[in-house]
Amino acid sequence: MQERIEKDRVPYDRWEKAGWLTVTEGNVVDYTVIRETILEAQRYYKVIELDADRAFATMLIQELEQAGMVCVDVPQTFVSLTDAMNQTEVLLKGSTAFTPPPAQSTDGEGDAEEKDWRGEIKLIKGRMIQGRMTHEASPVARWCFGNTAIAQNGQGFIKFVKEHKGKSVLRTKRIDLVAAWINAMARARFYAGSVDISAQILDEDWGM
Repeated sequence: MQERIEKDRVPYDRWEKAGWLTVTEGNVVDYTVIRETILEAQRYYKVIELDADRAFATMLIQELEQAGMVCVDVPQTFVSLTDAMNQTEVLLKGSTAFTPPPAQSTDGEGDAEEKDWRGEIKLIKGRMIQGRMTHEASPVARWCFGNTAIAQNGQGFIKFVKEHKGKSVLRTKRIDLVAAWINAMARARFYAGSVDISAQILDEDWGM
């Protein structure tokens, strides 16, 4: 971990102590711990399916399927991710407006502009415009968001990619939480079960 901290310049140790990361022994990913963590989640949540790119997790997904989980492949392609990314952007920007409590301006004039864990929040003429999707105040998530860039092809389709420096990908930059978020949206939008996922996402109490 110390080598990763120095190389990546990221406080993994502090994040681990705060409960934002789960560390494993050794110098490689321990997929046994990942598998057991996912299976443990079923004790607390009604897990309908697990969504992931099989390209780099074939054996793990096979083991989860053998344990009874429904696993769905979400290829990290323009076709698979464009719709999910567009919908996520719409929900993050949102259009929910309400009147907030009085705020103090930093310069003593006009309305204040604030930011909190919900993302961008702006006070415009005493009204607060807030997105309809949120995420918890995770420093790991914010780091992943900052590392994520958007690639676009000639047809206007988009997908997320790691931040680049020139033509080189910055390998120390992780985007895993963003990838997981968009993978979930790619499936949630088309879930045809008895629960109306779209209605839940658009509900003012929905959060991620």
